[in-house]
Amino acid sequence: MEKMYPPVVNSPRTELSELITSTQTEIKVTNAAVLLQGEGIAVIGNGDVAETITYTNIEDNTLKGCVRGFEGVARAWASGAVVARNFTASDLRAAQHNIEDLDDKLRGMELTDAYVYYVDAVNGSDSNDGLTKAKAFKTIAKAVSVMKPISLSRFSIVLLPGTYDEDVEIKHKLRAQTLELKGETEDTSLYKVRSVTLDNFTNRAGIYNLTITTTEKVGISLVYCNRTLIENVVIEGVSTSQHGISSYDANARIVNCKISNRNIGIAADARSWFYIENCTGSGNVTGIQSQLGSIIVVAGTVPKGATDEKSPLSGQIFGNTPFVYLRSGGYTLPANSTPTDVPVTTVMEDSYSMRDGNTVVINKSGWYHINSLVTIESLPNTKIADLTVQKNGANLTSRQGVGLGTGLVTFLTLDDQQYLVAGDVISFKVFQSDSVDHNVYNTQMRLTCIGQRRT
Repeated sequence: MEKMYPPVVNSPRTELSELITSTQTEIKVTNAAVLLQGEGIAVIGNGDVAETITYTNIEDNTLKGCVRGFEGVARAWASGAVVARNFTASDLRAAQHNIEDLDDKLRGMELTDAYVYYVDAVNGSDSNDGLTKAKAFKTIAKAVSVMKPISLSRFSIVLLPGTYDEDVEIKHKLRAQTLELKGETEDTSLYKVRSVTLDNFTNRAGIYNLTITTTEKVGISLVYCNRTLIENVVIEGVSTSQHGISSYDANARIVNCKISNRNIGIAADARSWFYIENCTGSGNVTGIQSQLGSIIVVAGTVPKGATDEKSPLSGQIFGNTPFVYLRSGGYTLPANSTPTDVPVTTVMEDSYSMRDGNTVVINKSGWYHINSLVTIESLPNTKIADLTVQKNGANLTSRQGVGLGTGLVTFLTLDDQQYLVAGDVISFKVFQSDSVDHNVYNTQMRLTCIGQRRT
């Protein structure tokens, strides 16, 4: 793009305050305030005898850093010669050139509804046009090369069965519709690709029906990408140093993928947002990780590792929330009792199999909402009852209440939030201070993980 200078309304005039030579690069005028301030352009003289100059700045009515003869011929000028910010040939030329340059770029845009290119590692040729299976390209790189950098169209790269020994890179593409890179059918074993990188890819992208084989790089890498769908992909190349799927400031939905034997199966990094649905895999060092302000939302299963989940540096992992809801049948609370364990007789729901006898064993660290209800019959209004939640045999939190009287029921409730660590053993105990036994029924205990960051 050529330099374009701002106009000055009505092109007010000033004059040279002294004679100048044809090579002089500092030019004094009587009133520089009427000219462009800072970097500018001006015309000395008028009509058939004129010289256009440029300058870098103005100091005390002196034009500095002048380029003489920018248009016309540099010459000596007498004091009193007119100087003004006139419209020049260079202004028109710059506007024309810049319009033509933009027009050339717009001609490179794809304006049709859809492009489909076929790639066949076995029978294809990069000298083909790729528009039919019979004339498929041989390499994915060739299909990527025909994609325009700016596009309003849908662009599909369809792989026919074969092994593609390629690290596919799709970079710096601005699109209004979806890019797809996919195997022709859902049998991922038929379409093997080393790795895929999407870098600065604006708008939707889809990666489907592939097997990723690299042992040296990240399987699928997303950098500054928006709305990517990765579905039915198997990442099988063994590497304890490289991730399966990783991102940097990218958003993705990852569905029905299998990722095994990687450093981190799925890693969301630097303000990324991932939704993971029904993915599998094993043998990873870490199953999933969210860090540096990223968020992972889980629905269903995720790849497993020696460590299933990590969320360092303000990362968050939500979904598949550990939740347990237990109840006890009726039982007798002894007179002047010491705190007595609540007998768990009914499991209403236990999403992470946390119940162990009358206790709950935490298997995912995080903040937990703890809720409990105990109903005691005929506790006198001069007596108290106490409901306590214990962690690893020590009191964690408790609530105490006064009885409502004979013939009435006393409801004792506890509602609290506590940070619990995987392996903590949680138990529930009840105490009452009356000198006679009292019946207890409708005892409920709920624990729900509500977050992971301990801040």
